[in-house]
Amino acid sequence: MPIIGYTDRGAKFPHIATLRKGAPKPERGPGRDLGDHFRLDTDNADVAESFRAVYGDKPNHIRVMLMYATVEENLDCWKEHYSAGALKRRCDGQTCVQRLGKDGVYDFTPQSCECALLELKKPHACVPVGRLKVIIPELARMGYVLVGTTSIHDIIELQSNLEAAAALRGDLRGIPFVLSRRPRKVSIPGNDGKRTRMEKWLLSLEPAPDWVRLQIAVMQRAALPMSETLALPAPVVNEDTGEILDEEPATEETLQPTVWKLTGCISDIDARYNEHGDFFFMATITYGDDLTVVIAKDTIGEQLNDLPIGTEVTLRGHMACNIKKNLDYLDVQSFDVVSMPTPTEQRANGTRLDDLESLYDAIEADEVTA
Repeated sequence: MPIIGYTDRGAKFPHIATLRKGAPKPERGPGRDLGDHFRLDTDNADVAESFRAVYGDKPNHIRVMLMYATVEENLDCWKEHYSAGALKRRCDGQTCVQRLGKDGVYDFTPQSCECALLELKKPHACVPVGRLKVIIPELARMGYVLVGTTSIHDIIELQSNLEAAAALRGDLRGIPFVLSRRPRKVSIPGNDGKRTRMEKWLLSLEPAPDWVRLQIAVMQRAALPMSETLALPAPVVNEDTGEILDEEPATEETLQPTVWKLTGCISDIDARYNEHGDFFFMATITYGDDLTVVIAKDTIGEQLNDLPIGTEVTLRGHMACNIKKNLDYLDVQSFDVVSMPTPTEQRANGTRLDDLESLYDAIEADEVTA
């Protein structure tokens, strides 16, 4: 049985460190802004040492991942008022969702917040607070690092960045991000009461370039025009008996899928058994800046397997997909050898020279054909 208020709070990973934008606080007032870098604050010596070994003492760009699927779970934003180190009020700008009573017990009954009703002086008003929970892969710890900020500009930027990533993929888990500090001109109140623009080093969160390149390749493949899928006609049924009568078999023309053509250089060859015990060849063909995984079977696969790395080929086959692995591939039906690498290139690629000579002999004898 759960204990109300103690064991009914849901799952939560441990907090192992905090990334701060400021120096340690003096006896009075906040710590000075560090400008262009972060400071890791932790009591765990192993975490501190692992972080320093990768990012040094003044990191500006940190590779992070998110622990939860939605924006709200990863980024917690409220307006809060603290006094004597204790949270006095927490609101959304209008409605107070948590307040400390005179008896020292928190009241969670929603009610209008004082900062929305009255013109409170700054020391007594609620201020924006954002808390982003991230995982730093290099720490190899299943615990979150808290990135806190009281800048409304940081909060707006992080919220926008996360919403954009969520709109692109839906689930934020597994996306590699880069958390950084970047200079931006923002409007702030001046000493004379007038607003002025000043450069501030604000937070930024964007997907890592390597992941973006792969995502763009997937989007480009998804945008390619595909042939229309023809539906088979409904079977003829005997209304009295319910028996499905013989129907005319679909012609080969109506079931013939679109033949795709791809030209590129072989950058990798692998042969293996799958989980069902079927033997297949997997060739990686480089075209442009992208990599396409090509599945080849039977004699076509054996012929591809005999080709040296760096061989330029033209492949023909049918597009298919593996939903479980989120993989699009070409089921090769035939291929042509466009050009062969020179022996010098083969030495650089690590292919044995005797294999290359035997392959040239096979091509001259027309044993390797489309």
